[in-house]
Amino acid sequence: MADAIRNADSNIIISSLDAILLSPLPDRNATNYITLLMAFVEESDFLLNHTFYVIKILRELCCQRPSLQSRLVQAFLPHQQILKDRFAQLTSIANRDVAISPLDVSLLDLEECDSASIRGDIIRQIVELMIDSLEIDSKQNVAFLLLGFNMTNIQATRVITEDSFGEGTSCLHSFLQIIEAFITAENPFDLPYSALFEPTLRLLLKLVSFNSTSSNIMLRYLRSSNDLIYRLVTCPAFKNIDPVQNIDDVNVDVSYNILRRAIQGIILHLVALEVSTMLKSGHISEPERFYATLLFIKEHAIENGNTSANENSMIIEEQPKDVALLWDLLENSKAEAASIAPPVLEKFDPKKIDDLLKYCLRTSTLGVEQMDVEYIHFLLNMEINSIINEDINLIRSEGKEIMLYCTKYNSRRLLEAACVQLLSGWISMINVISFFAPVNFIDKEIQKHFLRDALYLLLKYARDVDMNPENLSAVSNSIFRLVRAICGMVKRQEANLDLRKVELSYILSTLLECLVLPGYSKCVAFKMDIYGSILCVFGVCIIENVENSTETNQPKGFSLADLFEEKKAVDSKWRPIFYKLAEEIVRTITADVIFAPFALKVVSITCLTEILQEDIRGSQEIALQFARSGTIRCILDTVGQLKFKFDTDAKDREHEKAALYFESVLGLFIRVASTTAGWTALIDNSLLEKLIDLELWRNPPKEIFTSKDMDNLSTSSMHYLRILDTLFRLCMALCSSIYWKSVSFGLLQFIEMHKEVLNQLIRVQPEHFLLKTAAAIVYYIYTLDDTTREVITSSKCLEDIRKLRTEGPPKPKFALSNPAFNTPLNLFPSIQAPIVGKHHHDENEIQPNVPGFEEPRHKRARMAREDHLIHVEMPKVPGRIVEVEMTNFMCHGKFKAKFDTKTNNCFYILGPNGSGKSALFAALNMGLGGKSKSNERGSSIQGYIKEGRNSAKIRIVLTNEGTGAHPSYGKEIVIQRTISQTASHYQLLSRDENGKEELVSKRRVDLEKILQRFNIELENPLAWLSQDRSRRFLAEANPERFYEIFMMTTELEHVQGIYTEIQRLTDEIKIILESCREKQQSMKNDVEDKRLRIQALYNLASKRRELQHCLWLLLFAPIRDVSKTIEEEESSIGKIETMKEDFVSKIRDKETEKSKIDQEINKLKDNLEDLKTELRKFQKNNEENPDKQRVDAEIKDLKEQIRKKSRDINEIEVEIRTINEQLSKLIGNSDRDFIGEQEHIKEKQEECGHKIQESRYKKSEIEKQRYSIENERSMLDSQISKFDLDIASLGNRINRIQIERRDIIAIQRNQLAKFGRDAPRTDEIIKENANRFEQLPIGPIGMYIHLKDPKWASAIEFSIGKSFETFLCNSGNDRKLLEQLLRHHRLNVPELVTTRFSNVKFDTSRGEPPGKFLTIARAIEVSNATVYNMLVDTQSIESILLIEKDDDARRLIRDNPPPNTKIALTLKCSQVHPPAPRRPYRFYTNQPFPPRYFGENVINPCRNFDEEVKQIQNQQRDLSFQKADLIEKKKAVDERIRQVQLEVKQALKEVSDWEKRLKDYQAQESELNKTMERGTLIHEFQRNIKENKQTQEKLQASLDELKSSYTEKMAEFKVIDKKQQEQLKQLEFMKGNITRLGDTIQAKIDVINNCETIIDKYKKNIDRLEKEINSHNERCRKMKLDKQRFIERAEKDKDQYEKPEQYTDQPDLETIPDTEVIQKQAEDLEKKIDKMDRLVNINGNRITMQEYTKIKAEYDSFKNGIAAYLKIYKELEKAIDTRAKKLSILKFIMPKQLQNRFTEHMRMRNYDGELKVDHNKKQINISVNVDNAKSSGQTQPVRLPLSNAANAAPYSAPIRSPLSRTQRRKGLQDLKGLSGGERSYATACFVMSLWECMESPFRCLDEFDVYMDMLNRRVVMEMLVDMAVNNTHHQFFFFTPQGIQGLTARDNCQVFEMPPVNRPGEEEDDEEENEDIELE
Repeated sequence: MADAIRNADSNIIISSLDAILLSPLPDRNATNYITLLMAFVEESDFLLNHTFYVIKILRELCCQRPSLQSRLVQAFLPHQQILKDRFAQLTSIANRDVAISPLDVSLLDLEECDSASIRGDIIRQIVELMIDSLEIDSKQNVAFLLLGFNMTNIQATRVITEDSFGEGTSCLHSFLQIIEAFITAENPFDLPYSALFEPTLRLLLKLVSFNSTSSNIMLRYLRSSNDLIYRLVTCPAFKNIDPVQNIDDVNVDVSYNILRRAIQGIILHLVALEVSTMLKSGHISEPERFYATLLFIKEHAIENGNTSANENSMIIEEQPKDVALLWDLLENSKAEAASIAPPVLEKFDPKKIDDLLKYCLRTSTLGVEQMDVEYIHFLLNMEINSIINEDINLIRSEGKEIMLYCTKYNSRRLLEAACVQLLSGWISMINVISFFAPVNFIDKEIQKHFLRDALYLLLKYARDVDMNPENLSAVSNSIFRLVRAICGMVKRQEANLDLRKVELSYILSTLLECLVLPGYSKCVAFKMDIYGSILCVFGVCIIENVENSTETNQPKGFSLADLFEEKKAVDSKWRPIFYKLAEEIVRTITADVIFAPFALKVVSITCLTEILQEDIRGSQEIALQFARSGTIRCILDTVGQLKFKFDTDAKDREHEKAALYFESVLGLFIRVASTTAGWTALIDNSLLEKLIDLELWRNPPKEIFTSKDMDNLSTSSMHYLRILDTLFRLCMALCSSIYWKSVSFGLLQFIEMHKEVLNQLIRVQPEHFLLKTAAAIVYYIYTLDDTTREVITSSKCLEDIRKLRTEGPPKPKFALSNPAFNTPLNLFPSIQAPIVGKHHHDENEIQPNVPGFEEPRHKRARMAREDHLIHVEMPKVPGRIVEVEMTNFMCHGKFKAKFDTKTNNCFYILGPNGSGKSALFAALNMGLGGKSKSNERGSSIQGYIKEGRNSAKIRIVLTNEGTGAHPSYGKEIVIQRTISQTASHYQLLSRDENGKEELVSKRRVDLEKILQRFNIELENPLAWLSQDRSRRFLAEANPERFYEIFMMTTELEHVQGIYTEIQRLTDEIKIILESCREKQQSMKNDVEDKRLRIQALYNLASKRRELQHCLWLLLFAPIRDVSKTIEEEESSIGKIETMKEDFVSKIRDKETEKSKIDQEINKLKDNLEDLKTELRKFQKNNEENPDKQRVDAEIKDLKEQIRKKSRDINEIEVEIRTINEQLSKLIGNSDRDFIGEQEHIKEKQEECGHKIQESRYKKSEIEKQRYSIENERSMLDSQISKFDLDIASLGNRINRIQIERRDIIAIQRNQLAKFGRDAPRTDEIIKENANRFEQLPIGPIGMYIHLKDPKWASAIEFSIGKSFETFLCNSGNDRKLLEQLLRHHRLNVPELVTTRFSNVKFDTSRGEPPGKFLTIARAIEVSNATVYNMLVDTQSIESILLIEKDDDARRLIRDNPPPNTKIALTLKCSQVHPPAPRRPYRFYTNQPFPPRYFGENVINPCRNFDEEVKQIQNQQRDLSFQKADLIEKKKAVDERIRQVQLEVKQALKEVSDWEKRLKDYQAQESELNKTMERGTLIHEFQRNIKENKQTQEKLQASLDELKSSYTEKMAEFKVIDKKQQEQLKQLEFMKGNITRLGDTIQAKIDVINNCETIIDKYKKNIDRLEKEINSHNERCRKMKLDKQRFIERAEKDKDQYEKPEQYTDQPDLETIPDTEVIQKQAEDLEKKIDKMDRLVNINGNRITMQEYTKIKAEYDSFKNGIAAYLKIYKELEKAIDTRAKKLSILKFIMPKQLQNRFTEHMRMRNYDGELKVDHNKKQINISVNVDNAKSSGQTQPVRLPLSNAANAAPYSAPIRSPLSRTQRRKGLQDLKGLSGGERSYATACFVMSLWECMESPFRCLDEFDVYMDMLNRRVVMEMLVDMAVNNTHHQFFFFTPQGIQGLTARDNCQVFEMPPVNRPGEEEDDEEENEDIELE
């Protein structure tokens, strides 16, 4: 059924499949068609074919939207048990004949299929049905229902085992039987149903996946049901690795091997889920088995004493020699096959064969696209058997080639899909292993080896296998996970950083090689993960340094040594890695830094920063390469374009990206500045100058200047300070060079420019880390660079910072109550300093006393009207309507209206319905050239002629004075249009000051020029808002319509398109310049090659002569060398003899010294014995001292007595203090006057009450003053916003003029431009590549279509206009070629239709209606037969009727439709469909529209665009001057508001202070009353204090006596102790003498031992010297023989070489250079001569000077030309960027201005209005809150702004109380929720807001007050008039049928009232009198 519906020959869908099958039956509401269809399933044993189709239908339903799942479940739920049993039988393979092969395609025709194949395909369809259901909805789906799950609670499902007969109770058991067969069979792919293994396993994976609600219960069931997942891993079919050796050798075995890969991938997914679940839950034994199986790990029991605790524990000790199964599986997924070449065909048509193969594509059981080989074979055999030809053998051979190609194609597609599936499962398993690493049942070292192996295998896989970005991203993510796991294990095991580096060095090397090799640079995600992996390695190996540096926000020390510390390690572990790959690393990373997307830029910069940190410790090769690459300049240019917003805490994505990029760049520059080459490159690229010029520093966050606590700033402000601190650290790095003084002044300038921030930090927080960094720099420069001291001392900021380093933070002289007074005014442009000594009390006194100052024009006009002093004259604006006259137009016979434009610009046209107001509205439009359909009053212009008349005339007079007046006309322009029954004519007349008229032109073209000059837009709905448009605008008040009108008014979208085209052309220019630069480089290389050849030619002879000299010198150099060596040897012998004699003399001296020391030792030992005897006697006398022991006992006794007395005194003092505290709580003071205190407190309370009343009154007065000033400021804001809108509107006009100029030029150049912007260029490309097409494409087809009658233009375009831009191609190859060409040239590809070209038009006579009816085919002329045929095929133009009137069309088609009629169209583009057997008659009404392709293009070649732009720019300048005046006045008002706010705060503070004082006095009074009630208790306390003081005095006297005795005893003890100390000193002196004497004796003994050692050493040296003398004598003898041999050789060979001029035949040997130098020079000369000889004679050709000069001149000329073009291109780019920025500003400002105007207008009714422009959704959303106006309780009258103060009656509208933004937003609702009047009011506000965004001399608004109640109508009328009289440069016409009695009187406003008009059929007494109407 689904296929039937899809293949139906109809473009109308009667009903969807689900609507048919799920709808209830007419007679049985509880039953639907799908439940009836399931009856066939119940009888599947007898109706097998029917069951097959029912299952297909059910699968089609399950593939659709998710909502159908719940409906199917509800339909099947009552029959769940029956369906579960039946589907279990259908899917069972037990005792059933089931056959389905992996090579089988989906069954289409069941007539030739056996029952086994049908059953197999049914099982496959059921499995795929369940998979689709689980994918669509993972909670409630058909799969769960058929599997027997509990549909009310899936988690509560209890999966039971099979029944007693071995049958499955649900199809789940049937599926498990299929998987069981796969596990147990020796060769499962030999089974007849082998194609079911893969989809069944895929279904099982869906059921256990984490996002499925059945995951937990299914995993538990599979684990308990025969351990299914583990058995899958261990089964032979999974472990079998059988790679595909040759894809060309296609057979069934190859297909099964491919299928095996897909199944292995699914099983790996299942294992990953099982292992992950078990490890998360803490189970170890189960995952351990999977690890052992996949990684071939042996298990051994842990043998130790505690066997009971570890009896079941297993540990992996070593990796076997065999390759792990997991690694084999990855290698097996790399089975790539070479690309399959299509067969070469001679007899078959390749195009037809290609179409045949595409038609025979089917989806196989594995979900892979396959060719139906059997069907292709059948078709080819039929074709071959029908041929009788002598080449039949060749034809059959080609047929075999086609079949072989199809078979290879199928195998290739299967292989690709299977490899991807296997790779996906492998990555899932590796991710689980890396995530949970390390596990405790595997040795950690073994785990690291496995993870490393996996990492290297993945990297190799990514390099060898070509993958799409999605697969490559998955691989790279797994690489990152592996690196992170390895690094984590290394970090936990190794604490030493050097050991970590050694262990991770090979991984880092591999990652870096991966980064730099082209094979790895495949996608952004891959590179991101590689960079992340490298950073992960760095993070582990430098983590301690990072922790030390980031421990706090500031450095720990700032000494000079810190600035110059060289951080170089003696032995860097990674130095060889960086040295080997330096150039490649820099090239790769710099390319990413410059050209990569933002995220990759930041990561690459961070990675380069870490690499440089390690490179600094080594050879600095990477830093050198980076400095030479020129990347620094590119980075600085990028930094200069960043945009920051630190002045707000709002989330700004662009600001966050800019800040992140800037911080990463600064970190990189700090590393670069630490190297010599990097420092030089930074300075050469003007680093400091470019950093100083950043706009970032101009506006620091204001919070820094208003906060008291710099540690609790907002995120944005703290971020700003951190960036500034990083910059200061960069300055410190710049000071690390030896040439730092060259930039010292620049560094000081950079610090000085931040003086506002630094001064604020000094005042608020001198210990801030930013100040410490700055102080270190300034102090260092001041100390070491004398030239800067004067600059530092002369700057207060720099000097204060320096003193922070030397003197510490300053002491605060006063407290900052409000730090905001320190805020620099240049950072707060809205705050102005107050003027001292001058106070303004009146608005008129604020005017500046400047000559020539005058008020803005609109304010002077307002003041004049309010005071009735003068009558304001309107400005002279050309294009205003002065007069309109109608004759025989619509309902008017003769009508004339004159408008006083000199004093008025607002005109109200009143009159009841039928009085002709709409006729006047239509006359204004049509009189200026408007079309009849634009006024919606008739289908043709003749319909506007008054009934009974033959012609009509409209005469309109326009002003022609002021800026932009037309020079060809006088003071006024008269436009007269005469309408007859056949045509209309124009007359353009010039009228001078005397009223004389002169005919100027009769051409409509001249009228169009006038309209363009005056900016009169006849099709703009805002300028001509007619009655019907107003109603439709209110009815269609939706966001899309609002946005459409806004974009049409501002033309923003059109401007964006122009900018896109310009950018495309600029890119093409850039490509051309790049190719020229490549050519320039090639020419440069050629010139350099020629220069080297010329230079080699001139240097060859001299080099050969130098070689001869070197060879001659080499004959004599050895003689000189040997002679010198002999002399040196003889000299050495003499020196050695001298040394020998010296040693003998030293031995004699040491023997004499030894004997003297022996005598001294004997004397010292005798003295030592005497001293020891005397010491023993003195110690015995000093041990006994009785006097000291007695005095010591007496002192201890006195101490104890003093302690006791002191304790008693303390206890008494504590008691006295306690009583005093209790007494003070009662009375405070014993001498208090309670009565006096009571009177004093009452006086203070009265004083506080008076002060509170005075402060509150003062506050209320100030509040009134603030309210008045804020109203004044709001008016100024409104006026400034209006000027902004006017200026922007003028800018839009300039843009529109430029666009019009471009369009005119494009149309003049080529008429094809009306069929699309790219149509001319597409036509050129087709012609340029004509030889590449089989036949030239035809198009656009609209060029070949012409109307016979222009009146049908709109209707025909409505029907077939969409295809006018289509191009026709003769074949698919032509179509592909055209698409490629257009995309290559970056053009939009139009609609392309492939059709065979023909020169004969189709004969449509049989399919056409009768000849009396007009059809599209009969109404147009098609000049090309192919185009005609295409329109017949696609649009059925021969059967589309054209009928003029709607009524005639409805009548004809409904009652008696002509035969062969498909549809009928009318002039109004209405559609009428004839009735059909299953289709009723239908009619759709539409509105006519101006034809686009059949319309005329009006071109004005005489228009002066430059003059128009100049005039508009003058207007912009005038408006800017007026705006500046208002801004100055606003600043003064802002200052007054600030002063008033300060006064309000002061008043509030005074009230609070006095209220607080009053509360304090009240509390004192209460406490005093309580105290006076406790008299007795007070006297008791005073008596106790007196008694305790007397006791204390007695104890104190006793204590003083004891202290005196203690002092005396202590003096006596000190005398005794002093004597004893003197004796002890004497004793110590004696001990010291004994010790020193013993040391002396030991020293003498040591000297003797040393002498003996030295004598032995001297004797050994004498023996060594004697041996050296013998050795030198032998060498001298040998060298003398060598010298004689060298002399003989020189005499023999000296004549063979050329002798140098400075030498004789017997040269002075001393003047010959060193031998090594001569030999090296000779070798270098030989190499240079050989190289020059090859360079001069390349291919036997010798270069000449003439050739080199010619090539050099050509290169210089080309180089200069390219340089000139590059300069022009850069200027062009700069101009484009400037314009693009202005456009973005305009797109931002226009919606803001519209929103502000709308909000202001809504506030006139006390409504909250919100307007949001959403450019992405192309909507303008309007929300309104009217609840505040309804619920406001105040009734103070509010006058509308700018009304006449004397005559205007107060309009009482409640003033709403100020609400917060949140409160206002709560009541906001869209326009649908408003009443009719409220919605009309909101729409009117929107229209008025849009009016201020457009420029036109006048606007017309007809019946604006439709659907409005009286209140809203009055408010809108007031607003319209106020807006009109304030916009004197525009003219306004308001038409309304209702009166304006409630309208306040206004100047500049004129009212007209239309008289009644006689209609046809009414009595006319005097026709001439009634029809001759004149209004003035």
